[in-house]
Amino acid sequence: MKGRSVLVLVQARTSSTRLPGKVLLPVGGIPLAILAAKRAARDGLPTRLATSVDPSDDELARLAAREGIDVFRGALDDPLARFVAASADLGGGALVVRLTADNPFPDAEFVRGLVEECTRRGLRYLRASTESGLAYGLSAEVFDVDALREAGREARDPYDREHVTPFLRRRVGDAIAARDPSLAPCPHLRATIDTFDDYQRALRVFSGVDDPVGVSYRALVERLAALPDAPAHAIPRAAREPGLARLVLGTAQLGLPYGVANESGMPAEAEAHAIVTSAFEHGVTHVDTARAYGEAEARLGRALSRLGASSLAVITKLRPLDDGLARSPREWALEAERSLLESLVALGRPSVDVLLFHRAGDLDLGEGVVLARLLELRAEGRVGALGVSVQSPVEALRALERPELTHVQLPLNLLDHRFEAVAEARLARPDVTIVARSALLQGLLSGRVPPARFPRAGAVDPASLLATLGALVRELGREDLVDLALAYVRGEPWIDAVVLGIERVDQLRDAARRFSTPPLDAAARARVREALPRCPDELLDPSRWTFDDPPDGP
Repeated sequence: MKGRSVLVLVQARTSSTRLPGKVLLPVGGIPLAILAAKRAARDGLPTRLATSVDPSDDELARLAAREGIDVFRGALDDPLARFVAASADLGGGALVVRLTADNPFPDAEFVRGLVEECTRRGLRYLRASTESGLAYGLSAEVFDVDALREAGREARDPYDREHVTPFLRRRVGDAIAARDPSLAPCPHLRATIDTFDDYQRALRVFSGVDDPVGVSYRALVERLAALPDAPAHAIPRAAREPGLARLVLGTAQLGLPYGVANESGMPAEAEAHAIVTSAFEHGVTHVDTARAYGEAEARLGRALSRLGASSLAVITKLRPLDDGLARSPREWALEAERSLLESLVALGRPSVDVLLFHRAGDLDLGEGVVLARLLELRAEGRVGALGVSVQSPVEALRALERPELTHVQLPLNLLDHRFEAVAEARLARPDVTIVARSALLQGLLSGRVPPARFPRAGAVDPASLLATLGALVRELGREDLVDLALAYVRGEPWIDAVVLGIERVDQLRDAARRFSTPPLDAAARARVREALPRCPDELLDPSRWTFDDPPDGP
């Protein structure tokens, strides 16, 4: 760090919405923001708490000053301007380190290592994050003060100004810090405090620590990993959509006794909440639900209210609209809008991230007026993206022809080889996110359904089919049929994520483990297709299932 001055700015405000007042909550007997600042300044590194002039931050500023921490107060709603003003006394070429007060794990050693790497590599911006193999929250950004000032002058997008560095990264480059060789990769661990559950976890990590300021970040990560309920695996992110986890939590099971392999029925409320929480802690980013999933939206809404409203992105579906009744175009549009508003009330949210038509045929209801009204609602901010849940390749191809739709959900599993044309067509629509559902064919491919409980499958013999699948499991070195089925769909390069319904917390943990393993490569997927018979729609489409001996309900 010779020749370059460095200033650590710890961003803090009391008026957080997810966990109000969290920066004042005690961790290790010290208010969180004060702890974060003291750990950064531990060996004399210049550190300044950057908070706001809003009266809500008066107590925070008073506490910091009492502890001898340098305090700067600036704009509440323009953190970028606050950072520019807080570093105004730095000379050109100086480095600014951005920490946030809800992350108590970074310390002076961690910060100095990042600054040294930034200097050694001759960078104007460097960040350490989960992409460096670190726990979520063991993070920091280092950047040139001149680049910061340039961003302050030129950035206009409110997002850029709220999050401080996006404009700067686009301008000078987004460099990721090298992996820390002293730590095992741990991006599946949460070292931040965004929710009340996060806070309780941090209390456990710091409990019994004699010196919460002096303890090293490595020791804290080791304590975090040693917690008995710590996630052992992280859900990987999609290659094309890095903001999307490869596993999307399906919630049909939370609101209905769903699936042919369902043996326990709808989980209790506490179990449903635990499933949602565990999904979030394992790195799931999106949750899939629908108006037609019974109590799922309402139960999900209650779980998210404790977890933090913005913790998981919500994909929901309109209820099926075409009930055979004659309606005017305006009445069809009102039906769609009513379904969305009912979803928002049940979820306790002002908007949803993705809204899907549950039936592709509903797209054309009311001579296109339904879709037009949803586009208006999207423009009003009630919906983030629009899409459709399709049943067949024909419906998927038609959806890809509609530029208004940027999210397609379709059924795909190792028995279903009908979608080759869709894989080719999506090359012309790189803006579309494609999510597969039915990877386990409603549990038929779980390995728990005997041949006698299979639906009628035309010329396909269930016992012979299961025997072939078992042989493929052994030949390809997979753990079991579930592993084979998931690895097949995960391996398809045109599929961004997989919706998987979960009935119990242990299933979520097991899914995280399975998603952390390598998927099937192209040769292995070709081998699966070669070995399996062509299956009729009567087997591939659950809406067409009939049974010789109907299975008992759960």
